[in-house]
Amino acid sequence: MKEIKKDKIFKLVEENYPVHISEIMDNLEIFPDTEIERQRITNHIRNNFKELSKDKKIVVEDFGQSMVAWPIEIKTLKGKEKILF
Repeated sequence: MKEIKKDKIFKLVEENYPVHISEIMDNLEIFPDTEIERQRITNHIRNNFKELSKDKKIVVEDFGQSMVAWPIEIKTLKGKEKILF
């Protein structure tokens, strides 16, 4: 598995929001051969989502077992838009 950097994941979230973990894998051209490898990569990206969320760079929402991420600026703008209109 090639190294998945947190800053690269953040860049993909900024460019492709809202983004799901599987979309991150597709954009990084990661196509695991086994289910175990897929779970390991998914968990790694999930942990990076959580770290970026703690750093207040992205907002992560769970939909069942799926995780979707947005840049925090976008989520903030959507909240302000609701107040204004």
